[in-house]
Amino acid sequence: LDKRNMCDSALMYNRDALRIFLELQNEFHRSQVLYSMGKNHICLGNLDSAEFFLQQAEILAKEKENVFTLRNISEQYIKVFKERQDWRKAYEASHQLRIYEDSLFSMEKAEAIFEIKEKFESEQKNRLIAEQNAALASQNEDLAKSELENSQKNFWILLMAGGVLGTIFLLFLGYRRAQQKQELLIREKEIKVKEEKLRISKELHDNIGARLSHIISSLEIRLFRNKEDDEIAAISVFAKDTMNQLREAIWAVSSKAIFYSELKQRVERYIEQVDAIATCGISCINSCNADFELSSTQTINMFRIIQEGVNNALKYSAASQIIVRFENNEHQVIVSISDNGCGFDPEQSSKLGSGLKGMKSRAEEIGVELSINSSAESGTRITMTLGYQ
Repeated sequence: LDKRNMCDSALMYNRDALRIFLELQNEFHRSQVLYSMGKNHICLGNLDSAEFFLQQAEILAKEKENVFTLRNISEQYIKVFKERQDWRKAYEASHQLRIYEDSLFSMEKAEAIFEIKEKFESEQKNRLIAEQNAALASQNEDLAKSELENSQKNFWILLMAGGVLGTIFLLFLGYRRAQQKQELLIREKEIKVKEEKLRISKELHDNIGARLSHIISSLEIRLFRNKEDDEIAAISVFAKDTMNQLREAIWAVSSKAIFYSELKQRVERYIEQVDAIATCGISCINSCNADFELSSTQTINMFRIIQEGVNNALKYSAASQIIVRFENNEHQVIVSISDNGCGFDPEQSSKLGSGLKGMKSRAEEIGVELSINSSAESGTRITMTLGYQ
């Protein structure tokens, strides 16, 4: 009775284990549990159930080629068929049991042979390793001697290399000092140029500027007393224009750096002043976002070219609209003075010949590309193009 109770309890645990291994999809352990359930059913005398579970275990064991489990299943088959007195099936199960035992014996024999082979191969490897270590020790001894010789050679090579590097370093120091001295001379020269420019601008302002101011004041007093004197009025206008040009020259040769944006602002103020007294519309359009440093010569020449272009348009074009435009692309700035006037022939015009020559001369001096296009239908367009980085 105790044995039956133990088998019955074992079946309960078998069912739980079978459910777990089924969820884990562990076919090997499922075959073990099914075999155990068949064995426990034999214990309880449930031969049909025992045969069913043994058959399920046999299917899984064959899939996994588990010969050991198949041998145990055959032993339980013999018990089932003996209880049923089915001697034919019992004989077949006994025959199958011998086949599995022979297979297990062959496997054990093969494992034993494999183990002996592994030991033999391991011994051969150890002997080979020992021989290699001995050869390596001999090589290391030779290598040590060679390294000693090489280290002596390397010492002299390093000593020579050090001498060469030292010489190169001294030469580099000498070159660097000469370069620094040259840079210092250039900076000193630049400072002297700036100081000279400052001195010239101060001289222009304090001397010539003061004298022009005195002349303009005297002419204004004479003109106030005699308002109908056209000659004095013309001289006064000329003097004021000369004063404006002097201020522009002083600004261009000042000691501080002048940027392209400052030139544009100066031109915009100039256009505003001209537009206030002109008989036609004058405007300035700035779509240029580039900015870079200009030399004094570049600044004054570009400003004078713009002035000359605007003055020529006012005097000769009979235009209703004059536009000064600032633009740029990736590497160039473009300044154009365009009008919708009567146009002219740049090659044959006697009125503008000297003015155009002056503009071209100024452009060549500062490396600006100057183009003049004019026709009676479309008016005149003067374009300056300057490269920058």
